[in-house]
Amino acid sequence: MRGAFGHLFRVMKERAGEHFDRLMGDGRVGEFLRKVSIAACDKVAGWAPAAAGRGQRIGRTGRRC
Repeated sequence: MRGAFGHLFRVMKERAGEHFDRLMGDGRVGEFLRKVSIAACDKVAGWAPAAAGRGQRIGRTGRRC
């Protein structure tokens, strides 16, 4: 997730060019980034229990399920 967010930020900076600082100073942009970050964390949190369970099953059997 961190890599994807970093990529998004780099692309935004590249495309915004000299307007990037003003863009980041806009409260609406900050709010959008906050909401995207929360949504991404929620999605990852939803996947985590399934991944942990799969890891435990692989550990017990020594093979993938």
